[in-house]
Amino acid sequence: MIHLLVSLVASEAGNSLDKLVAAYSPLTRSSRMTKKQMLAPKVRTPRRMTSGAESNHARTTTPSAPLALDHRRTISALIHIIAIKLSAGSSRVYRTHFKLGTTEWRIMALLFIQPGISPQTISDTIGFDKAAISRSIKILQKRKIAVAEPDARRSRFLRVTLTEHGRQLHDRIVRVALEREQRFVSCLSKDEADVMLGLLMRLLEMVPQTNAPLSIDGPVVRSTKKPR
Repeated sequence: MIHLLVSLVASEAGNSLDKLVAAYSPLTRSSRMTKKQMLAPKVRTPRRMTSGAESNHARTTTPSAPLALDHRRTISALIHIIAIKLSAGSSRVYRTHFKLGTTEWRIMALLFIQPGISPQTISDTIGFDKAAISRSIKILQKRKIAVAEPDARRSRFLRVTLTEHGRQLHDRIVRVALEREQRFVSCLSKDEADVMLGLLMRLLEMVPQTNAPLSIDGPVVRSTKKPR
């Protein structure tokens, strides 16, 4: 579903929107900048000297055009904004009617398709850190929605599956999720929705490369907090 892919791309990218600027960010006056240009230090270009009263040693410089991140024209920012707004809306619905958060629901949806997977696999698939996944699994266990049992082949690993109660609850929530999906993509034709799914999958594949370390000029900004 498109809204789940949007959320997944945003969660995989995390707080790395600044790293996506090199690929997608427009500059002022609709010009674009390469990654190398973005990371290069700003320099002032001296103007040609003019004759007359100007000193032979005087230089007049023109400041570089300021960089701007326009969320309306930046793919990564738009994905992040859409994901935040969708997550807030779904969280209200799921907590009001089912007393579950969006993380718990995403785990349930994944377990319905892939029963018996490990918490690490869940974390890798939906893009949340393992600590958050562990907390949500404990909530699902307490509600008797899911069970976590030792893997018969690897005793140190857990296998998480939905209970019968969990599968019944999944069937109720998935109807709500599909209705929200229909509303979300109602402005698109079927062909447009198919194209959007393909584009989002391609962007999802680019997240690891986008989040790879960058060579950034200048000193690292240190925390100003004094140790206690």
